[in-house]
Amino acid sequence: MTSPSLKDRLEDLGQALAQARRALAQGVDVEFDGLDAEVERLTDIARSSPAIERSDVLAAMEDVLRQMDLVADDIKRRTGADRARHATETYAGDRGQR
Repeated sequence: MTSPSLKDRLEDLGQALAQARRALAQGVDVEFDGLDAEVERLTDIARSSPAIERSDVLAAMEDVLRQMDLVADDIKRRTGADRARHATETYAGDRGQR
């Protein structure tokens, strides 16, 4: 059995990021341990990929970058919503103590 191609590994990473987005949308805490190392590893492999594969690899890398940007946006929105909810709850609690 052959090992997955770089393109396949990048596509798998993109799918994992999409799955993380779905989990975040459902309010699940998502761990990203190892993501930096995996991206670095795949980037290093991409640098030495054969010229014939580069356009496919580049397209897969661009998709991973898009997914990472979307995850970052989702986390920012969730963090903002959490802060707003906390402020509202705190304000409501303070009002009840007066």
